Amino acid sequence: MVILGDWNFVEDQIDRSPQHADDRGVMREMTKLKASLELTDGWRKANPHTRSFTWEGTTGNNRRSIFSRIDRIYISDTTWQSTNEYKIINCDVSDHDGIAMTIRNATAPKTGTGEPKLNLKILNHPEFTEEALRLLRKLERKLQKYDKMEIKKSKPGREAALTNLRSHCNPQKLWHEYKVSIIRVSGKATQTRRKEISIIRKRAEKEV
Repeated sequence: MVILGDWNFVEDQIDRSPQHADDRGVMREMTKLKASLELTDGWRKANPHTRSFTWEGTTGNNRRSIFSRIDRIYISDTTWQSTNEYKIINCDVSDHDGIAMTIRNATAPKTGTGEPKLNLKILNHPEFTEEALRLLRKLERKLQKYDKMEIKKSKPGREAALTNLRSHCNPQKLWHEYKVSIIRVSGKATQTRRKEISIIRKRAEKEV
């Protein structure tokens, strides 16, 4: 099942700028609808930390700009497995941007979520570099410990200890955990950077 269109409200404050909560009655009814039909916001599920908008307007006497992601695609949990490429499309002929996704062939082989990508714009951000170096040093210590145990593997009585070490400090497992942690840190640093940019933008708007 797929339901899409202009919903004229947002579920999460992250989808509105300036941020504020929507009508509680509307939110309750939307929660009921999603629960009864087992629906999920496809674009948000595919982009859990991204902040983007589909509509721009103005409000107040000073005509302040406001933004929101009121155009959304809701999809059932079962159909979600056959979709990808959720995106927002610029539409010059409308005050709304379009929303789109791809529904894959049902007979196509199953695919995963794809290779996680690092946000290159935050590589020099202090929050990211500090945490990335901490994780790298932690990884180096564990790998060095493993290497030392590997050297002693031929000594009598060390077989059980080495087997236990391999189950907890397997190099492939350690590298995987490191990469997952780096992606997680990247997401947190990206959120921090967006907040910083938002503050700078608001300050600039006031000065203008």
